[in-house]
Amino acid sequence: MNEWAKQNIPRYKEKVGKSPTVALTDRNNGGMHEATKKVYREWLRERTGRPVGAKVDWKNVSPKEIQRLSEDMFDAAKVPELTRREYYRQLNKYLYTLD
Repeated sequence: MNEWAKQNIPRYKEKVGKSPTVALTDRNNGGMHEATKKVYREWLRERTGRPVGAKVDWKNVSPKEIQRLSEDMFDAAKVPELTRREYYRQLNKYLYTLD
């Protein structure tokens, strides 16, 4: 959801690459990254009518919607609750240090 953040959070672009992430692999949980791509493609299809190749105007995606998409992707990848909490804690810490 980096693209959403770049277009919706002032000054986020300056520190891209240093923001918190959750590493997903295809070795764990039956393909974590593949699972998230399926969720994203379904979201994209519902939003644009196309599961791939559609342009998203990220400025028209609300914080609530991006949060829901993130959680749906975490669910699909079977990301543990503790990992999610730590990710959001680090993300909030990161966002509040942008100047």
